[in-house]
Amino acid sequence: MTGSSSRIRPTPEQMRSADPKHSVWVTANAGTGKTRVLSDRILRLLLAGARPESILAITFTKAAAAEMIARVEAVLSRWATMPDERELTLELADLSDEEVHLQRVRQARRLFAQVLDLPKGLPIMTIHALSTALLRRFPIEAGVAPHFETIDDRTASEMMIEAREEILTLAQNDDGPLARALDVLATSLSETSLTSAIQEMLDQRVRLERALERHSDLDDLIASIYRRLDADPTLQPADILLRACRDGEYDAEGLAQLVAALRTGSKTQLSAAVEIATWLSMAAPDRLRSFEANYKPLFLKADNGPRGDVLTKKLRERFPAEANVYDREQARVSQVFARVRGLFIARRTEAMLRVGFAAIQSYERQKSQRAALDFEDLIERARKLLASPDRTEWVLFKLDERIAHLLVDEAQDTSPAQWDLVERLTEDFFSGEGAHTLPRTLFVVGDEKQSIYSFQGADLVNFRSVRDRIAERAANAGKPMHVERIERSFRSSRAVLELVDAVYANPEVRQGVTDAAVEIRHQTQRVNDAGQVELWPLVEPDDQNHGHETEDAWPLPGGQTLSHEANRRLAEAIVDRVQGWLETKERLAHAGRPIRPGDILILLQQRGTVQDLLVRAFKRRNVPVAGADRLNIITHIAVADLLALGNAMLLPEDDLTLGCLLKSPLVGSESDLPADWGLSEEELFALAHGREQQSLLERLRQFAEGHGGRYGQVYGRIREWLRRADFMPPYEFFVRVLGEDGGRRRLLARLGSDALEPIEAFLSQALAYEEGHPASLQGFVYWLRQDERQIKRDPEQSQDAVRVMTVHGSKGLEAPIVILADAGPRQNISRSRLLWDPRSGLPFWRPNKEEREDVTGNAIAEQDVRSGDERRRLLYVALTRARDRLYVTGWQPRKKSNDSDWHSIVETAMRSMPGVESLPLDWVGQADARALRISRGVPATYAAASEANTIVDRETSIPPWLYQPAREETTKSRPLAPSHQSDDEPTTSSLGDHASHTIALRRGVLVHTLLGSLPSLPASERSAATEIWLRRRAAEMPAEERAGIAKTVMRILKSADLEPIFANDAFVEQPIVGVVGEVAVSGQIDRMAIRDREIILVDFKTGTAPSGDRAPPLRYLKQMQSYKALLAQLYPDKQIRCALVWTDTGVVSWLSDVDLSSAPLRPFDRFPNLTTEEANI
Repeated sequence: MTGSSSRIRPTPEQMRSADPKHSVWVTANAGTGKTRVLSDRILRLLLAGARPESILAITFTKAAAAEMIARVEAVLSRWATMPDERELTLELADLSDEEVHLQRVRQARRLFAQVLDLPKGLPIMTIHALSTALLRRFPIEAGVAPHFETIDDRTASEMMIEAREEILTLAQNDDGPLARALDVLATSLSETSLTSAIQEMLDQRVRLERALERHSDLDDLIASIYRRLDADPTLQPADILLRACRDGEYDAEGLAQLVAALRTGSKTQLSAAVEIATWLSMAAPDRLRSFEANYKPLFLKADNGPRGDVLTKKLRERFPAEANVYDREQARVSQVFARVRGLFIARRTEAMLRVGFAAIQSYERQKSQRAALDFEDLIERARKLLASPDRTEWVLFKLDERIAHLLVDEAQDTSPAQWDLVERLTEDFFSGEGAHTLPRTLFVVGDEKQSIYSFQGADLVNFRSVRDRIAERAANAGKPMHVERIERSFRSSRAVLELVDAVYANPEVRQGVTDAAVEIRHQTQRVNDAGQVELWPLVEPDDQNHGHETEDAWPLPGGQTLSHEANRRLAEAIVDRVQGWLETKERLAHAGRPIRPGDILILLQQRGTVQDLLVRAFKRRNVPVAGADRLNIITHIAVADLLALGNAMLLPEDDLTLGCLLKSPLVGSESDLPADWGLSEEELFALAHGREQQSLLERLRQFAEGHGGRYGQVYGRIREWLRRADFMPPYEFFVRVLGEDGGRRRLLARLGSDALEPIEAFLSQALAYEEGHPASLQGFVYWLRQDERQIKRDPEQSQDAVRVMTVHGSKGLEAPIVILADAGPRQNISRSRLLWDPRSGLPFWRPNKEEREDVTGNAIAEQDVRSGDERRRLLYVALTRARDRLYVTGWQPRKKSNDSDWHSIVETAMRSMPGVESLPLDWVGQADARALRISRGVPATYAAASEANTIVDRETSIPPWLYQPAREETTKSRPLAPSHQSDDEPTTSSLGDHASHTIALRRGVLVHTLLGSLPSLPASERSAATEIWLRRRAAEMPAEERAGIAKTVMRILKSADLEPIFANDAFVEQPIVGVVGEVAVSGQIDRMAIRDREIILVDFKTGTAPSGDRAPPLRYLKQMQSYKALLAQLYPDKQIRCALVWTDTGVVSWLSDVDLSSAPLRPFDRFPNLTTEEANI
C-alpha cells in the first residue's frame, strides 16, 4: 500500500503493459486488473506529455467508459489536491519504475485542470460513440445528412415491423418475383417462423449487403448461390429424378448380377433383391414414381446416410464385383438426391433473399426519409468513410492531427467491422511520425478465453488474424508490438483458479478457447485465503412421475403446472441450500462474517424456465432476490392488467377483455383487504351468468343501479375511465389511473414491490410513444404489443439480494459465492434460418438435418464446432466469476445427449486434482448422492459478530403521504412580474382610435429611450441631440410628428417636480425583488431618486393620461403600490412619492396614498410595463 490512497503497487506485467513508450498487446486473465492497467496507461501517457485530447480509448459498453473516466479523473483530482507532496511523489513512483522529479510532481497537479478544460471530457467512448463523432465531423465525406439522428433499438424495431408489413402488402398486390418468393417461404414456414426469418435478415442486413456488394446485383448473387450448390435453376426436382431413372443412367446389367447375389442371403437381402428386380423391370415413368419411396431406401437411410446392412461382410467377400456395383449405385443415388436437396435449398435461399432484400430496402428508405442511422449504420458508414480511396487521405490527415494514442478494451469481443475501423485509424501509427513529435502508440487488451459474444459479431478467428497483421506491420516498421500476458488474479481464491487450470489442461477442452500451444495458467494474489469448490450431482428425472407432470388431471389452459421435472426439483434444492446458509448464519471464511444474500450469484447458460423457477422459489421462501437480469414487460401481470384496461377502454363491448379488467386490482376499492381487490370469482359469475345477449358492461350498469356497493363503485370507476379515454393522451391517462385513482398502490399491494419496475417501464414506454407518434390510446396499445420490450436491469449489486442471471450478463461481475446451476447436458438447437458458408461467404437457407447436402452440411458442421468452442469459453467466464466459493450442478434431461457437458468436464478435472474429497450429500431424495469438494487456503479468524438474521421482510411500510395530493404551492413561489399584464384595461393614444397599436408603441419607445439617455447631456445640447437622433432613428416619421416627440421629451425633462429623477445620482431601470405580505414581487423601476427625507419613483407609460378625475388603470396602481411597499421595507423613515409619466403627452400623474390604497395586491396579479420589445429597442 502507498499513502492514503491505498493503491496496490502494480505487478511487473501490469507496469510493462502500461508503459506509454511502446505499443502493447495484452492478454489478461479474468480478474487480473485489466481496468487498472488501462487507467494506469492513460495516466502515464498524460504524465509523459501526451495531450489529453490526443488519447482515444474505445470500450465495449457505456458503463465501462463511464467507469474508466471516473477512475482516471478520481486519481487526477486526488493528485491535484493531495496536501503532502511526499505522498504524491510516492504514489507517482509506484505507478512506474521511473524516477520522480519535482517537475513531474508539478505536472501531475496540473493534469486535472487540463482534463477539465476539455469541451467533452476525456475521449473514452464506445465504438458507436466514436463512429458518431466521425460522421458528425465528416458528414459530407461520409455521405450522410449533417443533421442525422441516431435511432435506438426500439425505434429501429418499429421501423423494421413497418418494413415487414409493407413487403407483405406489396406481395399481396403483385404476381412478380416478390410474390412468388413469398409463396415459397409461406409453404415452408409458419406465420411466426416467416416473421422471424424476415427479422433475421433485417438484423444481418450489413452482412447481406456486403455479400451483395461483391456481385453486380441480386440476380448475380443468387446465380452464385446456385453454382455453389451445383444446382441448375432451369430444372425442377422431378427433372433430376426422371433423368436418374432413364435407361443408361444406371448399370442395369450389374444390378441384375447384384440381385442374383442378394438372393443367396438372408431375409433382408432377399427383400432388397425383390425390390431392385421390380424396379429394373419397370418402365421409366414407373421407375420415377417408386424411385424415392421404394428404391432409395435400399441404399440410403432416412437421414440420407449410406446403408451398411444390405450387403453383409460375408456377401461382400463372396461377391466382390457385385459389392462394387452396389457401392457405385449407392453413390449415384446419394448424388441424385443431394442434387435435389441442393436445388431445394437454392430455391428457398433465392426466395428468402428476395423477400429479405425487399424488407431491407423498405427499412433503408424509411431511415433515409428521417435522416436516421441505427447502430449498425454508424459502424458501417464510419468504416466506409475511412475505406473510401477518394476520401481516406483527407480524413486520415485530419484525424492524424488529433489521435496519437489509441487504446482498445475487450478486444476479443470486437467485431470484424469494428476491427476494420480500428485498423484504418492506426494505419499511420507504424508508417511514420505523422503530425506528432512523440511516438504514437496502440494498446490492445483482451482475453480470447472470454470471447463469448459471437451473436453480436465477435469473431475469434478474425481477432487472431488482426493481432498477427498488426504485429507484422509494427515489426516491419521497426516499432515492434510488445506482447504481455497478465496471469495474476486479484479476484479468485486458489481453489477456484486451480480448478480452472485443471479444466483447461485437457487439450480437448482447451480447443477453441486459446491457441493450442498456449497453456492456460493462473496465479492468485490470494494464495492463503480460504476457498472452496464443490460439484453437486446432476438431478435425475423422476421416472415415477414421467408422463404425469401435474397434480391436477385437468389443468386449466395456460395455468401453472406443479411439475416434478428435474429442473424444478433442482431449483428447490438450490434455494434450500441458500436458505440454510442464511438461517444458520454460515460464515464466509475469508471475511469472517455470516453469508449475506448479496454474496450469492447464480449463473445460467441461458434465460428460461430455470431462471423463473429459481426467482419464484426464492420469493416464496422470503429470501431477498434481485429477479431476472432481463424482464419482458409485456408478459408481466401488472402490465397485462394495464393493457387489458386500455383494450377495454377502446372496445368496452368486448366481454372477455372487460371480464379480465374486472378481476384486476385496478378496479378495486381503497380497502387494504385482498377481498376488495377487483371482483371475486363469485361476483363476476353472478354478473356474467344469465345475461344472454346483454353486454357485460350493460349488465354491470344494471347491477350498479340495482345493487350499488361494489358493483356501483366498480362501474363508477370504469365510467370515469371511459370518459377520460376519449380525450386524454395515453401517458396522462395511465398516470391518472395509477396515481390519483390508486391503481399503483393496489397493484403493488397485490403483486408485491417487484411489480413497480414493470409499471414504471410501462409508463416510460407511454411517454416514449407520445414523443414520436400521435398521442392515441389505440395506437399506443398496438405499438407496445408489436415489440416484446425487455427491461435490462443493472447487473451491479445495488441491494443485498441473491442475483440470478446468465453467464453473458455476468461478464465483468464477481461474487463471493457462485452457483453454476445448469451445467448438465443440453441440446443446442439453432432456430436461425440464415446460414453462412465460411468458404465462399455466401448466405444459404439453413436446411433441416435430413435436407442437407455437402455444402450446407459442412457449413453447419463448422458452425457447430465454433459453437462448441464458444460454449467452452463461456464455461471459463462462468468459473472465473467466483471469488471464494464455486458450486457446479445441473439436471439430467430425459433425452440423453452424447455431447460433453460442463458438469462432466468439471468432474473429470476435479478427480484429477490432489486433495479432492468425496462427501455424502442430502440431495433431492437421490440415494447415496455424493459431492466432490476441493478446499484450499486457511480460514481467517475474526471475532464473532452479532448480526441479525439476513432473511428479512423486504416489504417496508409505505408512508400515507405518498398517496396524498401535493399541497398547493405558496404564492411566494411565483413572483409577480410587473412587466406582465393580467387586466386588459385599455390605454388611449393621442393618435385616436384609428391609429395602429404599432405606431403608438413606436412613439412610446422613442420617448422612453430619449428620457434614458438625454439627462447625461448638458441642458444646452439636449434639443439639438434630440433632433439629430430622431432623424436617424425615426426617419420614416413625418417631421411634424418627430417635432411633437421632441417637444414632449423636453417638457418632461424641464418639469421641476421631475428634476430629481433626472439627476446624475438617480437610479435608472432599477431591478427590485421582494415579498409584500405573501406575494413575491420581481420588477424594474424606470427612474428613482433617493433623497434625505423622500424617495421619488417614476414609471413611464405609453398613451395619454386619463381624462378629468378618472384614476389611472387599476393594474398601474397595483404596480406602483408593490414598488412603494417594497421600498418602504428598505427605507421605513422616508416618504415615498409615486408618479406615472405618460409618454404620449408628457403629462405627469402623481399618485396619492388614497389612489394606491384602492389597489391592494392579491396572489397571481400581473402588472404592465414596457414590453420586452420596447425595452430591447
